[in-house]
Amino acid sequence: MTDQQGTVLIVDDEEANRIIVRRVLEQAGWSAVEAADGIEAVAAARRTLPSLIVMDIDMPRCDGLAATRAIRESAAPLSSVPILVYSAMPLTDVEVTARGMDGRIPKPFTPDQLIAAVEPWLQEGQLAGAQRLAGLFGEAELGRLVGGLREQLESAVTELDGTAIPTIAHRVAGLAGTLGFAAVSASWLALSEGDESARDQARRDARMAIAAIDRSELVAPHH
Repeated sequence: MTDQQGTVLIVDDEEANRIIVRRVLEQAGWSAVEAADGIEAVAAARRTLPSLIVMDIDMPRCDGLAATRAIRESAAPLSSVPILVYSAMPLTDVEVTARGMDGRIPKPFTPDQLIAAVEPWLQEGQLAGAQRLAGLFGEAELGRLVGGLREQLESAVTELDGTAIPTIAHRVAGLAGTLGFAAVSASWLALSEGDESARDQARRDARMAIAAIDRSELVAPHH
């Protein structure tokens, strides 16, 4: 396979599990770093700013839930790094979201299941529409506009359960569509029109777009 952009932080207290996950990801073209517990995970995340974190829950010293809270309480862009729970615990999507995580990887898993779970969070295709606008706006202006979208998305995700969400969703959908983030625009437009079934997809699309923006060179790094 061709090399792909993105570094994945693998967090698991079992070395054999880390090795298996790492081999699958590296064969698919991604790079990986490892941590054996939550304390190591937070330190590694701060040091490397990974594109994605695969997080076990049940670990000694500091479990995955505590590590996730610490990462979410960090400064941007680390606070927005997507985290996939990697556990045999039977968590629902609602429980995963409530814990500050973005998705699940079954444990045990097949290589295809792992790649299918990881790949959407590491794709660069979301930026293709925005990058086509560089010739129209210039890179500096485009970066400013995309940075504004990122801020709106981050704010909107925190307010997804509020009463003002239709207004917020309409604004997000419009700006995302203008800047070429078609998937974000579609799910947030549906949410703005009262489609409650679009809420989880809107959250997921927003988090994916934030992650893609943070991996790109369009926007200046956050401090």
